[in-house]
Amino acid sequence: MWNIVTVSLRQRIVPAPLLGRVNSVYRMLGWGLMPVGALAGGFVAHAAGLRAPYVVAGILCALSMLVALPLLLSADRDPADRDPADRD
Repeated sequence: MWNIVTVSLRQRIVPAPLLGRVNSVYRMLGWGLMPVGALAGGFVAHAAGLRAPYVVAGILCALSMLVALPLLLSADRDPADRDPADRD
């Protein structure tokens, strides 16, 4: 579900000529940071037990949602006024 939401939002907000570049940066950050997250999760599991990474990840997801929510809501309102034909 997350992939559908993020791709749809990017296609709606990003101008068509820049969409490829934005998608490539998104993938680079997403796939590039996965090993860092796995390493951090391993350290947390070693220090606090096997259930701790799930708790920490849940807290981080909730905090990131709170930070991103105003941006997502404002992004949803702004492009709605534009004509979809203007993107092509």
